[in-house]
Amino acid sequence: MERWITNLIYAGGALSVGLLMFAENIVVFLPSELIMPLAGYYAALGKIGFWRAVISGTIGAHLGSLIWYWLGRTVSKKRFETFVRRHGIWLGLETRSVRRASRWFERHGPIAVITGRLIPAIRTFISIPAGFNQMPMVTFVPLSLAGTFFFNVILAEAGKLLGAHFKEIHRWIQPITMAVIAAMFAWWLYRVIRMKREAR
Repeated sequence: MERWITNLIYAGGALSVGLLMFAENIVVFLPSELIMPLAGYYAALGKIGFWRAVISGTIGAHLGSLIWYWLGRTVSKKRFETFVRRHGIWLGLETRSVRRASRWFERHGPIAVITGRLIPAIRTFISIPAGFNQMPMVTFVPLSLAGTFFFNVILAEAGKLLGAHFKEIHRWIQPITMAVIAAMFAWWLYRVIRMKREAR
């Protein structure tokens, strides 16, 4: 997967970054913590425009979050949790994650949409309670975009700094990337196994 993500960003540029970030918001074990730093890394090497990658990644991630927001607005909380119990296992979704995001939203209100986009354990799911609580789209969209943009700038800038020291760190890029992918996949697999045991 590491080589696939790297090649996709290298070949498709900002468009690929946007598509990957969209998928990251649907398939939990695709890490934005890998996608955006790689985009920044290639920006430092002159292979991709930095701000084009950030904006594309932000739009892609936001479109993915709109799917969860739309589900939250159109499906009752009870029905959604039933769906998560039955089918969420393969997407890495579990009811406790949805409830954690709901508590975060209830505690912090609209600002939770911005801050939630910065927290790995909540980022993917914060759109759901926003939908459950019928947050107006004119409120949700700018808040979600702001949080996503800020998070992506930080990650891409980190990758850009690595690219500026290419000669020193290029031999470490692939091992680090593979380690991140392996850790995310192991985390997803652990959750799948745990949810299966709990379901029994």
